Amino acid sequence: MPCFLVDAGALAKHIRHSLQERSQVTLRELLLMRPLEHGLAELVVYMQLAVDTFEAVFEEDINDVIVWSAGDERVKQASVPRIIFVR
Repeated sequence: MPCFLVDAGALAKHIRHSLQERSQVTLRELLLMRPLEHGLAELVVYMQLAVDTFEAVFEEDINDVIVWSAGDERVKQASVPRIIFVR
């Protein structure tokens, strides 16, 4: 299994930049602009940033399906509550 680090600072910068142009952005929208490069690990970091660093709303009654390539040509997905980052 390959070893890598998810750059939380780069992800936070992506969120901040998106929030400069609009008052709110969903995690799904962020991932459409910049797809996951490190799969589930990166998704978890985005969720951690939503809890610890940014103001965010979790809409638990709406799920977003997040899809990414696993690198070995497999496609993986996760269903997560809609996360909305707000300024």
